[in-house]
Amino acid sequence: YEMLRSLVGSEMCIRDRTYIMDYKKNLSAIQHEKLKVILSDLPSFCRDYFDYCDGTLNRSTATMLEYAYDVRSYFKFIAAGNPLINSYHDVTLDILDKMTPRDIQEYMSYLRSHKDESGRIVTNDANARARKLSSLRSFYQYYFAFAGLHSNPAKLISSPKLHQKKQPRLDSEEIKELLTDVITVGALDDNKRPYAIRSNLRDTAIIALLGGTGIRVSELVGIDLNDIDWEHNSIKIVRKGGNEDIVYFGEEISKYMADYIDNERKPGDKKENALFVASRGEKKRLTVRSVERIVSKYSAASIPSKKISPHGLRRTFGTNYYEATSDLYAVADALGHKNIQVTKDHYADISDRKKQQVKKFSDELLKND
Repeated sequence: YEMLRSLVGSEMCIRDRTYIMDYKKNLSAIQHEKLKVILSDLPSFCRDYFDYCDGTLNRSTATMLEYAYDVRSYFKFIAAGNPLINSYHDVTLDILDKMTPRDIQEYMSYLRSHKDESGRIVTNDANARARKLSSLRSFYQYYFAFAGLHSNPAKLISSPKLHQKKQPRLDSEEIKELLTDVITVGALDDNKRPYAIRSNLRDTAIIALLGGTGIRVSELVGIDLNDIDWEHNSIKIVRKGGNEDIVYFGEEISKYMADYIDNERKPGDKKENALFVASRGEKKRLTVRSVERIVSKYSAASIPSKKISPHGLRRTFGTNYYEATSDLYAVADALGHKNIQVTKDHYADISDRKKQQVKKFSDELLKND
């Protein structure tokens, strides 16, 4: 065990990086290629905006890729309603300058439900429409400031009203129950149990790491063996937006991860440095979708009343940590939130047990001695 820990952090891992697929750089490279393809398809003036996002605003490639998809969607809408141009490739700055707030409103209605080129119905919920409107505001603002547009019509349109739903999460007893069921595979039916046993240690480490640190599933699948600092019980991860961060974990998680690495993962394949790999076939890095299936399988069997996803485990960590500390800033830091309002809106949840304390307070307040 100690030898394995030494191996993970040794110079051997550094020398072998020539042969190891660096997941984070590879993912960024793939996103960069996708961005290049979309930009080559958009009118040439659009490149100025994306150069600004890249060089000045330091936006991540993933964020710029979302912007590019959103801009292309808007240009397709313009082309569909403008008989003077043949396609969205023909949209010019002059055409953009003629768009009015009314046009933006029509675009938002179009996004709610429309048919694509193949006749398939495409819908966007309020969150998706709000994000696309935000992309448009930023896009217009650049050309308003630097390219002579006379207005930013997207800025005059209110974002769709977002209805916050109470998202499922587990209380402290339920997360322990889920983890126990993963360890024993006892909640699974007879058909699933034999397959689950083969990856039992891996799945236990995954559930423990998601529920015990609150990291995103995308951050989890990006962890490499040499990202783990066993001496300080910490992991180097890449947050949403591309920033590196350090996440700390306790002895329970350390035990689950070490058991998995020592008995199932086994560091023999120098071509794949991922922490979590497939249990069958080639030891390739698990995908986000694979982890989602793992969490869904166990949570549906263990706690069927709550539909828990990897993000549900992140929410479980965040709300329970807030309940234990009442420190919003500590929770925001642990979850990697840049905007504390996000933490307040989505994770500063109060348990039903605490809410029910109002009954005792009410009695004491109104009791007539």
